[in-house]
Amino acid sequence: MPSEGLVSVELWVFVLFLTGLGVVMGWLMWRKNKRDEQARQAFFASFDAAELRMSRHKLGLVLRVVSTGDAELTVVPIWDGDKRVTQGKHYTMSPDDLLPFDGSRFL
Repeated sequence: MPSEGLVSVELWVFVLFLTGLGVVMGWLMWRKNKRDEQARQAFFASFDAAELRMSRHKLGLVLRVVSTGDAELTVVPIWDGDKRVTQGKHYTMSPDDLLPFDGSRFL
């Protein structure tokens, strides 16, 4: 029975393997983040920026103005945090509760 263990691997080979694994994982995460950023930009570009608002109370919530009334807006959520909202309910809010859309927050 060998005294070095079941698999005899030198330290530099192990370090090289872990470094290569770290580089590959870092590149994959960078690529995924880049793809997510492009998808967000394409999604927000499909709307008119004048009809988009952001919630003052919840960061990352983007609302689309459906209609305007007497000192109130009817809005529907389209983006929440890092995902799009497909079946959002209509809400009536005052314009003071909403901020203008800032696309640079989602880059």
